[in-house]
Amino acid sequence: MFYSNYGTLLQKRFTGLLLSGFLLLIFGAASCGGDNPGSGDPGVNPPGSDVTAPRAELTFPPSEHFSTIASTLLVKGSAQDATGIQAVRVNGIEATSEDGFAHWQAQVPLMPGENSLVVETEDILSNKDPQAVTSSILSSAFLGTPSGTAADSDYFYVTDVALRVVLRIPRTGEAAEVLFDADTDPDDENPDFLKGIVVDEDYLYVADAFQGTIRRIPKTGGKATVLNDGGLSRPEALVVDGPDLYISDTDLDKIFRMPKTGGSPEEVVISGGPKFHSPNSMVLDGADLYVADSGFDLSNPAPPSVIRIKKAGGQAAELVYDNAMFPDDILMEDPTGLTLEGDDLYVTSAGLFFSIVLRIPKEGNQPSELLFTDSSAQGDLNLNFPLGVIVDGPDLCLVDAGIDSLLCLPKAGSQASRLIFDDDADRNLVNLSRPYIVAATDDDDNLYFVDIDLFAIYSIPKAGGPVKTIFNHSTDPSDINLFFPTGVATDDNDLYVTDADLGMVIRIPKTGGKSTLVSFLDDFVHPEGLTMDGDALYLVDSNLDQVLLVPKAGGAAQMFFDSDSNDDDTDLMSPQAIAVDSEYLYVLDSDLMQILRINKADPKEKGTELIYDNSMNEGPRRILSQPQSMSLYGDYLYVLDSDLAHLVRIPKTGGPAEILLNKDTATGDVNLYTPVGLAVSKEGFYLTDVNLDALVFFDPQTSQSLIFRGL
Repeated sequence: MFYSNYGTLLQKRFTGLLLSGFLLLIFGAASCGGDNPGSGDPGVNPPGSDVTAPRAELTFPPSEHFSTIASTLLVKGSAQDATGIQAVRVNGIEATSEDGFAHWQAQVPLMPGENSLVVETEDILSNKDPQAVTSSILSSAFLGTPSGTAADSDYFYVTDVALRVVLRIPRTGEAAEVLFDADTDPDDENPDFLKGIVVDEDYLYVADAFQGTIRRIPKTGGKATVLNDGGLSRPEALVVDGPDLYISDTDLDKIFRMPKTGGSPEEVVISGGPKFHSPNSMVLDGADLYVADSGFDLSNPAPPSVIRIKKAGGQAAELVYDNAMFPDDILMEDPTGLTLEGDDLYVTSAGLFFSIVLRIPKEGNQPSELLFTDSSAQGDLNLNFPLGVIVDGPDLCLVDAGIDSLLCLPKAGSQASRLIFDDDADRNLVNLSRPYIVAATDDDDNLYFVDIDLFAIYSIPKAGGPVKTIFNHSTDPSDINLFFPTGVATDDNDLYVTDADLGMVIRIPKTGGKSTLVSFLDDFVHPEGLTMDGDALYLVDSNLDQVLLVPKAGGAAQMFFDSDSNDDDTDLMSPQAIAVDSEYLYVLDSDLMQILRINKADPKEKGTELIYDNSMNEGPRRILSQPQSMSLYGDYLYVLDSDLAHLVRIPKTGGPAEILLNKDTATGDVNLYTPVGLAVSKEGFYLTDVNLDALVFFDPQTSQSLIFRGL
C-alpha cells in the first residue's frame, strides 16, 4: 500500500516536471527572440506589474501666464511613481533631485519669445512619458515707463526710464530684447534716465537726461560709448543729420550740435525771436529744425509751442504754433513728441485732462487738426501719456508711458490704434497705471490688488490668467467710490479697504459688486495699513500716529494705542503698515525706520517693544530707508522698502534682517524700481511696483521673479 501510493506520487511529480520544463522551453525561446520590445512594453510584463510612467507637476513657473527677462530659468516641480523614478528631463535637460525626484529642478536656457517647457519622466522599469506635463514661459523684457522710440526696417527701439534699458522689439511684437542696461558691460557707467533715441545704419544714439550724456550703442547690442565730453545738463531729444547729431537740452533751454563720432557739443545760436522754455522734442526738415517746447519756466512761463530755427544757427527763431494763435483749437497741455512728413507736423500732447495727437501745417500760423484722442474709436486703447512719436509708413508710432505700450495710429486719424507691444504682443484687458496694494491668503486661489490711478480693485489667479475687475467708479452709481486706497484685508467673502482721502473703511465683495461703509473715521485720520484679526480690523493712522480698532461688522473706530498710551516706550512717528498674530500687533514706522510690537492684551501697560531697526545689522549698510509694506507669515515679518528696492525678512521675535530680493539676487532677473505692495502666501510673494507698473511673483526657493502677463 505504501509503495503503491509512493509510486503514484512519483509519477505525478515526474509528469509535472516534464510539463514545467516544456513550458520553460517555450517561454525561454520567446524571451530570447529578436522582437522583444523591452520590459517597458506592457505586452510582456507579468500581470500586475507597473506599466505606468511617473506623474509630474510643474511648480515653477506656476503656469504659462508669466514672463521673465532672464536668459535661463530654473524650472522646478515634483514627480511620483510607485516603483521609483529614474529620470526627469525638461526640454531634454536632466533635472537634479536630492529626494528621488519627489522634488526636482532643471536649469533651462531660454530664447527670446515664447519658450515651450516639456517635462519627460522615466521610471526604473523604463516606462516613459515624453510629455508628462507641458507649459511655457515668455522670455522677454516688458515696458515699465517707456520714454522714446526709433525704428528701422526690422525693429522698433525703445528707451525705458523705469527699467533703465534700451529695448529692441520686432515689428511683429513677439518679444522685447534688452540691448543695453546696467549689466551689458561692467565697465559702462550705469544708465540713469534714458529719454531720446535715434538710429542710423549701424548705431543707436541715446540721451541720458540725468547724467547729461549721449551714448552710442551698436544696433546689435554691446558696449556703449559716451560721445560728449560735458557741455550738456539735461539732454532730451536727438536728431540725426548725416555726420551730426542735434540735441535739445531742457535745463539749459538750448539746442546743440555735435559730431556723431563724439566731441564737445556746440550751441546752435539763435539771434532773436521766441525763446525756448524747455525744448523737449525735435524733427529735422532740410535746413530747418522744428522744436516742440513745453513752455515750462518757473520765472517766465510761456504757452506750449512749436518753434522753427535754422539748423546752422545765426538767424531768428520763428513761432509756428502755440495755444494762443487759435483760441478754438484744442489746447496742447504739454507737447511730448514731434515728427514730420511732407508739409505736416504731428505733435503728441499729454496732460492731466487729456492726451491727444495733433496735425499742424509746418508753414505756421495755421489751425491744428485733432487726429486722435482718448475716444477716437470705440473700444480702442486710450492714450494716457504719449511720447516719442515717429512716422512709420502710413502710421504714427509712439510709446505711451501711462499704459506702458508701443502702438501705432493711422496718420489719417479717427481710426483705431494698433498695439505692437506692452508685456507681449497681445492686447491687455487691463492696463495697469499705478498698482499699489495687494492681498493674498493661503486658502484663496486668487490675489487682489488696487490701482490708485484707475481707482479700481482687481483679482487675478495666483497662477496667472484672466484678470477680473472687482470694483471701480462704474460698478454701481450709488457706490462709495475709492479715491486713495491705502490698505486692504480679506476674509472668506469680502475685501476691507481703507481710503485715506475719504477717511473711511469700506467693504467690497470679493466676487465684485456694491461697496458698503464699515466705518467713517475722524476728519484728521489718515489711514494707512490694515490687518484683520477675527472680527476686528486694526489700522494705523499716519497723521495722529495711532492704532485704531474697527469692528469688522461695522461701527465706530476705537483708539487702541497712541503715543500717550505709555510714557516710557517708543512713540509712533509715522506708522505705515500693520500685521497681527495671536498675541501681538506689529507696526512698521516709516519715519523711525523701525518695527515695533504692541501686546494686544495689555497695550497701555506694556507699550511698544522694538523688534527691528537698522542698528541690529552689522556694518554701515541700511536695510530700511523708506519701508512701505509689511506682511507676517509664519515666524517672520517681510518688509518691502521702496527706496532701496528690496524685500527683507526679519524674525518676528526680533533680530537681524535678511535680504531676499534685490537687484543682485539673480543676474538678468526682474529688478524692482519702486515697490510698494506686498502679500505673502504659501505659493510665494506678490509685489506691486508703481514705476514698473507691474505685478511681480517672487519664488524664494529659486530666488527668481516673474512678471504676470496680461496687465
